[in-house]
Amino acid sequence: MWRFLFVLIITFSCFYCFSEENVYSISMLGQKIGTSTEKWEIIQHKDGKCFIKLDSRSVMEIKRGDDFLKMTTDSAVISECKTFKPLLIKTETKEFSSSVSRFGTIKENIFHAEITKNNNKENFSYPLEDDLTFFSMIFKQHSPEELIKGFRKTVISEESLNKVEVSFSGEKKGDVYVVNVNYSRVPIQFHITNGVIV
Repeated sequence: MWRFLFVLIITFSCFYCFSEENVYSISMLGQKIGTSTEKWEIIQHKDGKCFIKLDSRSVMEIKRGDDFLKMTTDSAVISECKTFKPLLIKTETKEFSSSVSRFGTIKENIFHAEITKNNNKENFSYPLEDDLTFFSMIFKQHSPEELIKGFRKTVISEESLNKVEVSFSGEKKGDVYVVNVNYSRVPIQFHITNGVIV
């Protein structure tokens, strides 16, 4: 019930004062396998509180011989504007006939998570640390200069909803910031141009 009330309050007592949408290509081994659309919004509450919201949708299609895999993920992430404190996350991934939904929110400074896979539910929770945020919010919280300078941070994974360790490093090549991320021992690289990840 409190999940429904939280969404209802956010929807009817706020107004949007900023919106930005970006579309990216998803590639694997040099081949385009899908697209990702991200919409960022700044939500100003009537009492002065401010929230930052990310809605994203990614669609990937992978073909290997006679095998064909299509995966669609929709997600919504909300944090506080200045502190980037996590407030709400809701995602759903569909692959063939199976689906995985994830929901997490804050109650009395405790992060409560629920993951449902094919009607099997897993619930867990943990205390919220002061500087903890969602992984996707890092690119709004820190400038490209700070990212390539390098640092380590604990974040909330949008996939597992658990805390994971990430580290950042990189370099600037012309007008492009090449950001190397070690995401729980998995290497990922992002290219940022004019504040936009490409």
